[in-house]
Order: sequence, then C-alpha cells, then structure tokens
Amino acid sequence: MLANGSRPGRLFGLAAALMLGGWVLLALRPDWLAEPLHYVAGFLALFAVACLSLVRWRGARGRSWGWAIFLVGAAVRVLVLLLHPPDLSHDIARYAWDGHLLVRGIHPFAHAPEDPALAPLRTEFFADISYKEIPTIYPPVAQILFAAAAWLAPGTFALRALLVGCDLAVLLLLWRLLRRARLPEGRLLVYAWSPLPVAEVASSGHVEPLGILLLLLAALALDQHRRLLAGAAWAGAVLTKLAPLVLAPLLWRRGGGRALAGAAAAGGALLLPFVSTGAHLLTAVGEYSSRWRANDFLFAWLEAIC
Repeated sequence: MLANGSRPGRLFGLAAALMLGGWVLLALRPDWLAEPLHYVAGFLALFAVACLSLVRWRGARGRSWGWAIFLVGAAVRVLVLLLHPPDLSHDIARYAWDGHLLVRGIHPFAHAPEDPALAPLRTEFFADISYKEIPTIYPPVAQILFAAAAWLAPGTFALRALLVGCDLAVLLLLWRLLRRARLPEGRLLVYAWSPLPVAEVASSGHVEPLGILLLLLAALALDQHRRLLAGAAWAGAVLTKLAPLVLAPLLWRRGGGRALAGAAAAGGALLLPFVSTGAHLLTAVGEYSSRWRANDFLFAWLEAIC
C-alpha cells in the first residue's frame, strides 16, 4: 500500500496511457455492433488494465492520486463521447424523442411515437426509436433531463453530453464519500476506470448516472444528518430509475420519518407536472412488466426445454 501523500509515478502513467490509448483505438472503430469480436476484445483488454490498476493502487491515498484517477476517467469519457456515436443501443433515440415532445408541450406518456398525430414532429433520429408502438416508460426526473437536453440542442449529442456530465459528478461525489469515510482514493478506480460506464454512458448515453448521482447525494445527506434532503434525493433517484425503491427500508432505518417526509414532498412535486396524463403514466410500465425480456440467459433455455 502507498503512503498518504504519495504521488502517481511512472508505472501509473503507463497504466493511464494504456487506458487512454486503448479507448481512443476502440472509439475509432466505426461500428461496435457490426464487429462484436473487436469490441469485446478491446473491452476485455481495458477491463484487464482497470483490474490490474485496482490491485496495484487500491490503497493509494492523497489528493494527487484522487485527481490523477479522476482526470483519466474524465478524459476517456469525453474522448468516447466525441469519437464514437451510440451503436450498441438505441435507447438514446427514445430519450431524445421524449425531450423533443416535452419542449413542445406534449407528454410522451400519452402518445406512442408512431401515433399519426405526431408525424409532423418526426426527426432524423425517429427511425432509431425502438418499440414505437408504446408510450415512454421513463420516469419524470429522467424526462426533465431529456427536456433540458432538447431545449439546449436538438438530437442526441447534447443529451449524451449531459449524461457524461452526470457521470463525472458521480466520480467527484464518490471521491468525496471516500474521503469522508477515510478510505483510500485508490478505490475510486473501481468506477472511474471501469470500461462499463464509459461504453454505456459516453457512447450509448444511458440514463443511469442521473439516478446514481441522486442516490449518492442521498447517502451524503444521510451521513450529514440532513434527513429531509436525503429523502428528497432518494425520491429523485426513484423517479429516474425505479430500482432505488428497494432501498426504502434502509432510508427508513437511517433517516426515519423526516427522510420519508422529504421523499413524499419531493416525489409529489416532481410528479405534479405529469399528473395530467392520468393512467397513461403507467400504460407503458404495464406493457414492459408483462412482456419485456432481455438478457434472460438460462431462463430462455429452461423455457425452451419445458
């Protein structure tokens, strides 16, 4: 383990160069989906660099280490954002479509993209939208981000840039939480250099960093005994991606009634702009829960056998 105040050395510089260079080479490949073997090989090589770096520097302490790890993580995200368009997933097209409707005063919960009434509003990314036959499934806080990106600039790039910004904020907040817990800055490598968020956010533009950021804000607020704020941040995370609902018992245990009150108040305020759509808020969720499958692995084999 490295002593407190140690500075990144030459070996770290080599690892950083491998990380940066590897991502540049991979990002310059024209189509990851069309060449999956090249993509998987590059991804695994970058994952190996990240794992070896974690083994070597997970105990590194000091601001210089934190900044070095953060800056490399930030650089690879920005490089991939600039060099590689989304091709592994078309979710970003649905996000951009939802924002495109919202800035025109149309609720994406009430209309499926293929609705003939929306035909005059179709854009160049309309063809990339998946499941055009159902309204959106994305919750209100995600919709607010989509609308902000559409207000800034049409298309998908502004939205991807905002999501990369959220991911960089996640890195900074993770670093702050590590310091509050008096844990080594080297542990920031777990997320900062992992190739998964780089590919899924900087290239594909998935919305998870917004939910993660709000969840980390809730954790920080609980640590600071700011229970109302913790509840409000948790509600924002739930209304970005529903998965943080499973942490409700932990919020109650750590934050008590004040945290739940904050969650209820924030959740109500965030839902208010969308309540006019009524039951349409849940239309697509019902469709998703009843017939959507992805990455089902062994289940598909068992279903075929049975």
